[in-house]
Amino acid sequence: MKKSIVFLVLVVVFGSCEPMYKMKYENISEEMKPNLQNNDTVYFVNQQVNSVVDTFLIERYDSYLLYDRTRSLEQIYLTYRHINKQSANNINVHLLSANGIAVSGYTFSNNYETFDLEVNSIKYPVFTLKNTSPTTNTLPDSLYYSYKEGILRYFYSDTIYNRTF
Repeated sequence: MKKSIVFLVLVVVFGSCEPMYKMKYENISEEMKPNLQNNDTVYFVNQQVNSVVDTFLIERYDSYLLYDRTRSLEQIYLTYRHINKQSANNINVHLLSANGIAVSGYTFSNNYETFDLEVNSIKYPVFTLKNTSPTTNTLPDSLYYSYKEGILRYFYSDTIYNRTF
C-alpha cells in the first residue's frame, strides 16, 4: 500500500512539471508546399501527337517526423499513381522541411538551380531531376519539377510529356 501511495505521489508531481525540453516544429515553407491534394488527377500530353497519354491520381500524405526529442519535421509524401499505364511507373516524391525534396530513382541536376518553364503560356520556376539508372528501369529519363505544381514535364529519350491544366 505504501508503494502505491509513493508511486501515485510521484506520478502527480512529475505529471504536473514542465517538460525538460520544448518541441520545435519545423514546417515546410509555403513556397515549397505543393498545391496538389489527395485524389487530384493530373494529365500529361504527348507533345508529338498532342493527345492525353498519361493520367495520374495523386495520393498525398502530410505528417511530422519526430527527429529527436526537441525537433519535429514536417513532411509531405506525394505519389503519382498511374490510372492508365502507358509510359511510366508510379513516381514518389518526399518533401521534408529539413533538407528539401527527394524523388525515388532520381538525382538533382544543376544543384537545384531553377529556370522558367512555360506550360500553357504560364511560366513556372522548375528544376530538373535525372533518372539515376534510365537503362534498368521504366521511369522517365528526366522530370521538370515545380514545388507548387509538382511534375510539369517528363521525357524519355524520344518523347516529351507535358502536364495539362
